[in-house]
Amino acid sequence: MKIGIDASSITKEKVTGVENYVRSLVLALNDLQTGDNFSLYAPADFFDFPKLNSNFDIVKKPSRKYWGQFTLPRLINKNQPDVVFFPSNIIAPFIRTKVVYHFHDLAWHFYPKAYSREMRMRQYLAVKRAKMRAEQVIVSSRSSKNDLVKYFEFDTDKITVIPFGYDRKIKKYRLSEKNRSGIVSVGRLESRKNTIRLLEAYKLYAAAVDRAEELTLIGNPGYGFEEIQSELDRSIKSGFKVKWLSGLDNEEYYKILGQSKVLLYPTLYEGFGLPILEAFAGGAAVLSSDTSSIPEITEDGALLVDPEKTGEIAKALKMLCLDDSLRTKIIKYGDHRLKDFSWEKCAASTLKVLEDVAKQT
Repeated sequence: MKIGIDASSITKEKVTGVENYVRSLVLALNDLQTGDNFSLYAPADFFDFPKLNSNFDIVKKPSRKYWGQFTLPRLINKNQPDVVFFPSNIIAPFIRTKVVYHFHDLAWHFYPKAYSREMRMRQYLAVKRAKMRAEQVIVSSRSSKNDLVKYFEFDTDKITVIPFGYDRKIKKYRLSEKNRSGIVSVGRLESRKNTIRLLEAYKLYAAAVDRAEELTLIGNPGYGFEEIQSELDRSIKSGFKVKWLSGLDNEEYYKILGQSKVLLYPTLYEGFGLPILEAFAGGAAVLSSDTSSIPEITEDGALLVDPEKTGEIAKALKMLCLDDSLRTKIIKYGDHRLKDFSWEKCAASTLKVLEDVAKQT
């Protein structure tokens, strides 16, 4: 088969979970040693990316703007793949081939105030175009599939659930429990990630214990960052042990995960929640939300709370930091959950969907 992939996400230096998914998926597809031929469409060189096998062709065409709306469709129509996969962006218009689309989440639908009007309109357009144009839609959780069917009346038979994987290299940075310290929060600093309540909950916890663990926020600024920055500055000036890091490479990030006691991740909504798997691998006990896909991903591998109740987050954080036996139990369950997730499984399942769609008449 000749398979096209919108690989524009791989050109970005600063990445989020979505870009990490695309990078990891392409590398795992490369490792499959399949007989299919892949065309990776991009507006620029891939950032910090290894050489791919000979059946992977990088089709690069720079564009000043509107690359996805004009340049990408021309590349696809000229290349004429049997199927084209859109793993992160809106399906390009005007293309004349079969389409598979990866849908990430409906956070913008449930929490519209956490997004700008432009961002909400873009997400709405992506969903509508996928419903109209895609032969198959891939989601990373049953929760996301149910949301698409319930709120946008997608055909359930056209949705395939394929969970994400995780980077196994994280495990080599994992310290023993007795040598761990600190609380880490991972993800873009934005309204949807519930960062304000996270900081408020941390301060409630810190005020209730004699020696509070330090909180490290890891992530780039997102929508609503101005308010978050103000709260962060107030927290630090008030003497709370909080620091913010951005622009870390994987090794730096993995080291922090591998030495932290707790991942604090009370996000409002996730289509999957990749930092949870990374925390499992790094040996950090997970405190997260009882919403969206998270109970499905964690099962018993996390302590789950209502993300809109600051006091509940603070109480659970205190328990997890102080109760060694509870933390050990949570970590053990997290280790057990990892067996169900890998990029190899994700890539093999994704490839099957692409090949099946390509064969359709």
